[in-house]
Amino acid sequence: MVGMIGLDFETYSATDLKTHGLARYVKDPAFRPLIASVTWNDGNRLQRLRLDFARARSHSATLLRERIGNDKIVAQNAGFEEAVLNWLGLVYEPSRFIDSAVVARAAGAGSHLEACAPQLLDVDKMASGMSLIKLFSVPGKYQADNGSNEFDPRIIDDNPSEWSQFGDYCDLDSELGLTIAERYIDWLTPAEMHYQAVTMRMNRTGWPVDLELVMEMQHRYLENMEVAEDAFKQAYPDSDINLNSLKQMKEWCARRGIKATSFDEKHVASLLKRIGQKVMSGTLGPDKFDDYNEVMHLLRTKQVLGGSSLKKLQVILDTAVEDKDGVARLKDQYVHCGAGQTLRTSGRSVQMQNLKQLSVVEDVEELDDQDVFWDNTKLAENLRQVFTSSDPNGRLIVGDFKSVESRGLAYMADEAWKVNAYRKGEDIYQLLADRFGNSRKFGKVGELSCGYGAGGPAVQAFASKMGIELTEGEANGLVHDWRGECPRTLELWENLNAMLHSVLTTGHGTRLHIGGSLVVGMDICDTPASLLRQHPKAQSIMLKLSASDGSTILKRFFHGCYMRGRNVAYYKPSDRKTGDLWRTTFTDPKTKQLRYYELYGGKLAGILTQSLCREIFMHVLLSVNNWWTGDRVLTVGQFHDEIVLDWRPGGMTEDQARSVLYNLMSTAPSWIHGFPLDAEIKSAYRYIK
Repeated sequence: MVGMIGLDFETYSATDLKTHGLARYVKDPAFRPLIASVTWNDGNRLQRLRLDFARARSHSATLLRERIGNDKIVAQNAGFEEAVLNWLGLVYEPSRFIDSAVVARAAGAGSHLEACAPQLLDVDKMASGMSLIKLFSVPGKYQADNGSNEFDPRIIDDNPSEWSQFGDYCDLDSELGLTIAERYIDWLTPAEMHYQAVTMRMNRTGWPVDLELVMEMQHRYLENMEVAEDAFKQAYPDSDINLNSLKQMKEWCARRGIKATSFDEKHVASLLKRIGQKVMSGTLGPDKFDDYNEVMHLLRTKQVLGGSSLKKLQVILDTAVEDKDGVARLKDQYVHCGAGQTLRTSGRSVQMQNLKQLSVVEDVEELDDQDVFWDNTKLAENLRQVFTSSDPNGRLIVGDFKSVESRGLAYMADEAWKVNAYRKGEDIYQLLADRFGNSRKFGKVGELSCGYGAGGPAVQAFASKMGIELTEGEANGLVHDWRGECPRTLELWENLNAMLHSVLTTGHGTRLHIGGSLVVGMDICDTPASLLRQHPKAQSIMLKLSASDGSTILKRFFHGCYMRGRNVAYYKPSDRKTGDLWRTTFTDPKTKQLRYYELYGGKLAGILTQSLCREIFMHVLLSVNNWWTGDRVLTVGQFHDEIVLDWRPGGMTEDQARSVLYNLMSTAPSWIHGFPLDAEIKSAYRYIK
């Protein structure tokens, strides 16, 4: 019988994990495991094995292999334990791991063990852990005295009490991870661990990256910043403004009649556009004209200096690692179940999902020609091109779901005309625009922004992000028109809202049959004891979506729900190391006002839609991952609706690989029969999607 063992490592490395990532951390010549703790349940009580790798590596590795046997390996952020095991020569398939951080997030808790353990188990990590890590796990005075980064065993002999505490710390982490998995693994669907294995495998493979191009882009970027800053200082020699000081920049603008609240990328672009329109209008007097131009000079300089996208270049240089095949790769970029209630995969490190999309594909080979000028905007817009196939004759094959969220909402709401239009391959944006009696852009804004109950102001803000400026009246009219054409969607919002209120007020579960023969269920579930101490009468709710045959497609959890007047509020898990474990309010980024986390029909429709699309995506990603077992086609990247393969010659042809990917991405899973799934496939040596 296959059981579960909890595993935790404490390690030493001279490379900073946060700065350089897991692959570089483990590859450091000085890296070594120090302690491992294995915990398991023998049916009566927890058993524990502590292994001292610092002083008996070979013997400890043998004992660890024997203890693992055929069991599943439970670890918090299991990619770390996987990497250490690989370093020891103990190689296990990703399917052997259960990440207790994934289990915790899927159960509605935080990511970090210091948060999710007290949230779900009412048990805290050891408070002394960080000081012990600083003592044993990073270079210190012993390395300075030795003139070497190697771990010095004398630190153990000199600090026996602390070394024993370090073992206790490792033991507790191993136990907590195992206990989270034992108590909450049933809260996940059976497919979730298969999906987790795909993400772990992709993190292990990594994105191939052209480091020479990265270095040239970085050189150009830094040079452009230096030139821009020097030009600004020469233009205003009497000013000592610090271009990194928000206060000083706001004062600079205010003295010239412009109120600026932020200097991030979006605010700078919006303010530049607004001021530019006034400058070009010809209505400004000479003094005001000069003032506005000076503000525009500051804003353009900030655009060059800011370059949030181009800051990723240094992160790539800091974290990329050369594999055995000589290919530089960017690994460990994905956090499984990382995004809130939808459980979509989120990013870490470079945050690949935030790369700017290419508007124009420039020839990056020109970067070698110093006579060709590249400003930072052009560099940022072509940053994707630093990612390539691992073979000079290979291709990155990119599959992209078409309008999957729009299709998902229409399918669940049983908005038949939309579903049929998608099946026929018609342009939904144009169809909506025709029904509105307006241009296609209105149809696009409406379909992308109105589906989850948004009102006029939210639609207006959404349109602005798309570069479409709507008046308040136009936005309100668009909401009215969209809702008029999608009555079944409004009905879905209302039904979900009624279910939510019914469950909370009666304490009894309820069911709703929706489009595609799917069934939505809401039930009261166990509320963590840690939350009940904050709010004794709060209740937790499980939202479940089932197929027509009764099989569970997804589960999502909302903890600490309560009636706040006529609205339903709830608690979100905190990842803070201090303060309350559960939060009920947040600061609105627009108004800066404190707001409560609330649930309502439109929001539930959004969570259901995005969650369903996530389940479809992960099901397809698993199929894609399984269809080719060789090393000539590997899955290297994923986004909410996009799958990226690294194809290399020597197996199936590029056309065959494209064809297989299209078939898999346009075939809906059996549990959503009739879903109008479709995909678009592109390929190139560089990532130009």
